Amino acid sequence: MSARNRARRRPARRPACPARVAVRANQNETRTDSIAPNANDVDADAVPFPLQSLPEALHPFVEQTAAAIGCPVDLVAAPILPVAATALGSSWRIQAHNGWQEPAIFYMGLIAPPASGKTPAVNAVLPALSSLQTRESRFLTTDATVEALAKILSRTPDGILLHHDELVGWVQSMNAYRGGRGADRQFFSSVFSGQQITVDRKREPPIIVERPSVNVVGGTQPEMLSALADRHGRDDGFIHRILFSYPAIQRHCPALGAGVSEEAQEAWASAIFSLVERRSQDGEHVLQMSQAVLRRWHRWCSELEATASDGNRLQAAFAKFWSHSLRLILVLQQLHVVCGEASGRTIGRECVERALLLADYFAQHTRRAHQLLHRTADETRAMKVLHWLVRRGGPCTPRDVQRANVAGIRTASDARKTLDMLVDLGRCERTNQRAGNHREVETFEVSCSTRR
Repeated sequence: MSARNRARRRPARRPACPARVAVRANQNETRTDSIAPNANDVDADAVPFPLQSLPEALHPFVEQTAAAIGCPVDLVAAPILPVAATALGSSWRIQAHNGWQEPAIFYMGLIAPPASGKTPAVNAVLPALSSLQTRESRFLTTDATVEALAKILSRTPDGILLHHDELVGWVQSMNAYRGGRGADRQFFSSVFSGQQITVDRKREPPIIVERPSVNVVGGTQPEMLSALADRHGRDDGFIHRILFSYPAIQRHCPALGAGVSEEAQEAWASAIFSLVERRSQDGEHVLQMSQAVLRRWHRWCSELEATASDGNRLQAAFAKFWSHSLRLILVLQQLHVVCGEASGRTIGRECVERALLLADYFAQHTRRAHQLLHRTADETRAMKVLHWLVRRGGPCTPRDVQRANVAGIRTASDARKTLDMLVDLGRCERTNQRAGNHREVETFEVSCSTRR
């Protein structure tokens, strides 16, 4: 068939909605898919990273690095926490009351689509720590096997940072050498709490680490988030130990000529070096809070947990924020101390308010992450189709979805089921159009409420 005949047979495409055209004209860098639910369909809940919670001396490093990469400041600022916690080491703890102490340990997960700057952002933060490594002193590893970590911890009692570019790869590698019958998830759950660990080995003495400290940082794509859950569907509490940063992504090209000044890089490197110097080989440093500060912290945690109703999946996640918030107080206080912006003797009300502001941020991003985490495969497929519909514009038929192979849909009947689901969810509307043979054809179009 000639190109002319194909052009004649191709149905005319309906003009795009004027409102959508206006959005395209006024928001060059923000495409119209940002207004629709997709892998990032909860962007309205994506509160920005509260940069004021970090020491002012580090603001230029975070802002300049994010500008140079073209990514949200979240992807630079969030990794600062596990890196700083690793530098501080296992000898520093914070106490809520007798018998309850928390170590400086974070499992940090960055959620963002491909090519959004996750890896460059983390790689920009790590050199301040990795540059301090020697043969005798390890700070960083990429080997996530339990036995390898146990060996490192036995030689590096102050702790290590595990950097895994793909967080899903870290989780899926657990028990890889034991036919899926190992206890790697339990190992990392124990390490998170700073409890003594014992790793048994064949034909060799067991490895015992009194105060294990492993911070973790890695990224994952929104569509891969469900792979972090237990493969057997059990709620073992492991995923609730991960702090998620899930920023709204607006594509920005790196600023021309942008870079990170030597002063900004030096401020960050100096902070990490100073934290390492505060490590203690003579027991632990335990920070305590006054009764007034304790009451403020307790009230915040109670109010957060109350926002998750009984049976809500968020209930277990928010319960972990009793620990997360204490650790944020500890690490932020020490960061402000080494930057000369706080006293090292007491934890003041201002320090706690900064930490709770940051805890608010992570609580909201945990809520965002859980909206994706518990989606079914059908719901995830429907959101991908909706994402495609908004970008495409205008009405479509199930056959259009099939031909475009959206979300792996290969049959028109599967496409119709997915489109019907979007109609039931109020995301799409059914419309009828007259085809070239004067027969009416049922089509589907993004609903006005979704476009708004």
